[in-house]
Parts: sequence; structure tokens; C-alpha cells
Amino acid sequence: MATRDAGGPGTRTISLTVEDDDGGAAVASVDVTVLTLEGAVEHVAEELTDLLPTLDPAAADLVEMAVAALVGEQADGSADGALDHLESGALLAAMVALGDAVDLLEQLDPSAVPTADALAGTLALVAHAVTGQQLEAAADGDVVPPRQLASAIGSHDAAAAHLVLGQWSEAVADDTRAIRRVLAA
Repeated sequence: MATRDAGGPGTRTISLTVEDDDGGAAVASVDVTVLTLEGAVEHVAEELTDLLPTLDPAAADLVEMAVAALVGEQADGSADGALDHLESGALLAAMVALGDAVDLLEQLDPSAVPTADALAGTLALVAHAVTGQQLEAAADGDVVPPRQLASAIGSHDAAAAHLVLGQWSEAVADDTRAIRRVLAA
């Protein structure tokens, strides 16, 4: 397995060349878009908004609530979505909002909204990345007591296992526990 830091946001081309023992080779390439965490949340909200005209009323209600959890604007102009909280550094509030959106998306019928699972997975990955960044900062800062940090890392590891299994809500819940433990220090 090869890994590489993608750097900042943008489009990258990934190519793979496979050679056999007889000297034959095959090349495959794919373009991927690298987003910031905020960009990923915006992308999911846009994808969901684009789906709204195609949905039955019950599914549309769930999607509208998920979009509100992501980019929530209140009637009084205040902002309270995951995106707003990520941008302001209110990480626990961001994690709760991401969890709310994932829970709503998981209630959708996959046959009616085939992309719901992938979009929920994207949000779970955002939550996992936010938690990873916070844990890294906590480990470097020497502010969180070692036992508390170890417990937070354990929750983050449990979230990773849930991600592998496609258990998005459980992953976000574990990462939210990790953030709570770090912020409680």
C-alpha cells in the first residue's frame, strides 16, 4: 500500500502502472478531488440540496434537516450548522451537528436515495479527521492528562473500526466521545 500527502485542496491525477513478469504493462489513471474538511461538508450539503426535487416528501424532510444540520441558518440570521462550528473552532458542536446529519441520512431508504450512504460516510470521515487533528494537537500540547488522552485515542480507534465496517453513526459517536475527553481537560 502506498500513501502520499495530497497537499492542499485541488484536483490530482493518480496513476497506477502494473507490469507482469513477461514485460507487459497496464496503466490506469483516475482524477480525484481533494477537499478541505469544510469543503467536504459543503459538498455533501450541495449534493443533498440537488437531490431535493427528486425526493418524496418524507425523504425530502429528512434531507432538509440534514442540510440544516450541516449549514444551518436560523431565521434570526444566526448560524449553527456543522460548517459554522468547524469554521469557528467549536469542535464539539460541529461533531454533534455532523452526527445529527449522519443519523438523518441513515434513515433514508437506500433505494430512494442511493447516494445517502456514501454522503453519510463522507461526513463520518470528516468527523474522524477533525478528531485526529484535535488528538494530534492534544498530544503535542501536553495539556491533556495521559490517561484522558489514552482514553480519547481509544475512542478514536474504535471510530476507525466502525468506519471500516461502514457504521457511520457509531463512528461519529466514538469520535465525539474522543473530542469530549480532550476538551474536558
